[in-house]
Amino acid sequence: MNNKDILNKSKLPQARYNKELDKYEDLPLFQKKVDKANEMLAKNPPFEAIKAVENERIKAFFVEGKSATQIAILLRMSEAEVSLRLKEMGLHAVAA
Repeated sequence: MNNKDILNKSKLPQARYNKELDKYEDLPLFQKKVDKANEMLAKNPPFEAIKAVENERIKAFFVEGKSATQIAILLRMSEAEVSLRLKEMGLHAVAA
């Protein structure tokens, strides 16, 4: 029997760990892809971040005394969406 047959019949995997590879432990394997992903996130932030910014703008207009209808016109959103966001923030929309 040759070594190949012995390895194929064994129940345990036959692998060696090379300790020289420890120096790469903290380095990303695909740095170009990591850089590209960070660049894409900088150009197009996730939906949650956009929604948080919109909520701050809605709240600021509401504090100024604007109605849900006026806020919807200013932010080019539907009045129902503005009312829903105000309700989520615990604020009550004032009808125009």
